[in-house]
Amino acid sequence: ERASTGWAGQANKGAGIWWYLAPEDDVDAFVKFHVDHIGHYIEDQDLLADFGRESLGILERGDGWTGRLQRRDGEIIHKRFKPFLPWSLTGMDVDFMRPLKRHARKLGVRFIDKTSLTDLLTDGGRVAGAVGFDLLDGSPIVIKAPAAIIATGGQSYRIMGMWSCQRGAGLGMAWRAGAQ
Repeated sequence: ERASTGWAGQANKGAGIWWYLAPEDDVDAFVKFHVDHIGHYIEDQDLLADFGRESLGILERGDGWTGRLQRRDGEIIHKRFKPFLPWSLTGMDVDFMRPLKRHARKLGVRFIDKTSLTDLLTDGGRVAGAVGFDLLDGSPIVIKAPAAIIATGGQSYRIMGMWSCQRGAGLGMAWRAGAQ
């Protein structure tokens, strides 16, 4: 985490607002909008469609870990933010990151704060870790791992000014490591 886990990142900047595809949202329209305006055709469109279809389930699973999703009569409260965006938004209490971090720790996730990872390490075409630096003293950091999950946010600075921090750093790491 570049800042402090549980207190930083896009989720907190979004005030607990989450996007997902509600049952009435169109997966094909979501993929088309994404590749035309956000990803510029560099993503796996089939995988993106699968992600869109699974987004509600992912949201429900997160709510099971935190209990912070906003509901009315058991149903998720949601709406469209802008009519041209082909997805729905819902809210989660802003403090959801703390119980989420507690749950992740119970699962054995280790956190490293105040760190910027810049590139993935590869070995034989597979991810073998990452490199970066400590933001407090600038010292280099090497992390060895059999896999990596890039959770640096997307590239959506062209969509809304509030996401100007999302410059595609994770996408760049994946691209430089050989992702197609």
